[in-house]
Amino acid sequence: MDKDKIVKLAKSLKFEMTDEEYLSLEEEFTHLPDELAKINKLEGIDSVEAMIFPMQDELSFRKDEEEENLSTDDVLANASSTYLNQVKVAKVVE
Repeated sequence: MDKDKIVKLAKSLKFEMTDEEYLSLEEEFTHLPDELAKINKLEGIDSVEAMIFPMQDELSFRKDEEEENLSTDDVLANASSTYLNQVKVAKVVE
């Protein structure tokens, strides 16, 4: 991956990076195919089942309990910007 592509991705993700960071990241990307090739050379890697979820234990969730909610007026009173009874926030995704 070249620097121009990294700069474009960084800008789309709203990252601010120095020229040194771009160069460092570009250098790291040059090693990535070699590292992936090493993984593919591992004996028996084809017989390993892909993980769908990082934990194999059953998940236990807490019981949902109804709690008192804030009123719309209380929430909007603390918002710096509102529109149609909603909190207005800055756009973060292009």
